[in-house]
Order: sequence, then C-alpha cells, then structure tokens
Amino acid sequence: MLSVSNLKSRVGSFELAVDDFTVPSGELLSVLGVSGSGKSTLLNVLAGFLPMVSGTINVGETNVADLRPEHRKIGVVFQRAALFPHLSVRQNIEFPLKVQKRSDFDEQVQVWLRRLGIEELDKRLPHEISEGQAQRVAIARAFITGFSTILMDEPFSALDTETRASLRDELRTLVTETQCSVLMVSHHL
Repeated sequence: MLSVSNLKSRVGSFELAVDDFTVPSGELLSVLGVSGSGKSTLLNVLAGFLPMVSGTINVGETNVADLRPEHRKIGVVFQRAALFPHLSVRQNIEFPLKVQKRSDFDEQVQVWLRRLGIEELDKRLPHEISEGQAQRVAIARAFITGFSTILMDEPFSALDTETRASLRDELRTLVTETQCSVLMVSHHL
C-alpha cells in the first residue's frame, strides 16, 4: 500500500501541496491533469528524485520520506522507456535483479518476457524495437523487482491507440496479479 499525507515540495517557483491519498495493494490510482500541473513532480518527489518540504510517504508501514531513492523500494516507469541503450532487452529487464544481487534472475526474466509477450526480443537492443515494445520492457523491469509500489509517468502517451489499449489492459491484470500499488499520472483521460 502507498499512502501519502500532507506532502509539500517546492521546485523553483512551483509549489506542490497534496493533502492525503492512499493506493491500496492491488489497485491503480490515476492522477489526471494538464501539462505543468505537477503530476510528474509528484512522482519525482515520491520516488525521492526531488526534495520535499514536509509530509509522509508510506510504502506499507514504512515512512520512506527520508530515504534515498534506491532505498525506497519503489519502481518507476517513465514516459519514455528510459532503457539502457547498450544493454539488450533481457539485460535491461534483469538489471534491477543484478543490483539486488538476486540469483534467480534468469528464470524471472524469462517469466516477464513471456508475460509481456516480448520473448522474441530478448537479444535486441533498444534502438531495434518499437516504442510500444520498449514500454513493455520498462514495465517488466519495474515489476520484476518485486517492489510493492510502482509509479508510472504517462507511460502510454507516446503510443498509438491500439498499443495503448493493449498495454492498459495488461497493466490492469498485472496490478491485480502482483497486488502492487500503482500510481499513474497522465493528461489523457
């Protein structure tokens, strides 16, 4: 579960103020707003990429507000897939598991490649796949961590209508199956 209370942050002249919200396990909460309304700023503060002035950010029972980003155990999917250009699809997905020093990454990567329908892409580099395929890789990389909270910053905005609909449906299934709390921001209803 992700819960936020009395969050305040200041980035330049922009001030973000969020009273309270909760994203229960197995649920997806979408935050809609126009460009410049603070949606991405909210995600960056929650992930620890931007500072906050006050408030609490609970992941489960733990207040992570004072933790560095790498210690918050929050997965992030950006608007653009943000894949490592020199790593294959397989290596991009397994990267967080290697950082976690997990030994089961071969079988886990295979599960996520199959789950997101990108098995045949495992040896390709990011410049050799479509944007929709790259977003599937980014989603797999976020979910494979096993983190209970995933933040998504306009993950479907650069995709065509058909791919967007397909990935949206897959995301709903993933959230239910993994029981993650997912916070997604978008300007597209």
